[in-house]
Amino acid sequence: MHFQVPGDPHPWPRDAGTASSACAVIVVDMQEDYCSPGYYMDRAGYDTKRLREPVECIQRVLSAARRNGLPVIYTRHGRAPESDGSETIDEEPGMAPAAGPKTAARGEPGWQIVPELLPDAYDTVIEKSTCSSVKIENGVFGTMANASAFVDALVAALPDDPEGSAECVRSNRKTGHDTW
Repeated sequence: MHFQVPGDPHPWPRDAGTASSACAVIVVDMQEDYCSPGYYMDRAGYDTKRLREPVECIQRVLSAARRNGLPVIYTRHGRAPESDGSETIDEEPGMAPAAGPKTAARGEPGWQIVPELLPDAYDTVIEKSTCSSVKIENGVFGTMANASAFVDALVAALPDDPEGSAECVRSNRKTGHDTW
């Protein structure tokens, strides 16, 4: 089955002949820590109301994707339970841990995907401990690139998230996948 979703700046997938079996919807880090009051982003001083704005849109995307048989893949960020949360991307050896709140460890409050976007039983959830879903071994995009499982990906994530969704989209485009 072929399909195409109208979009701005272009429809997705760009090639209207792409089979739905070659596409996936990827929901990146839509967790309590990143878009709910009282958790990591809220404690760091961000407006969680703004961060929750995409939830309703993502619900519609998920409904359409599931109705059309597209695979849905979630990434869920959580530091390793034994970690103190002091690690950062590109951290220099011997650097002092950053002050402030830390992200939830796997299984802790804040690690859960927001209730409005919970995965269905047949959805895939990839656990990760880095900001990028691309850089993790056997991660969602690594799986796509290595197995050539998908041609195109629609990424649903937080708006203007400089470390998460933007990095995923940028890195995935480098692999040749049409990412929107």
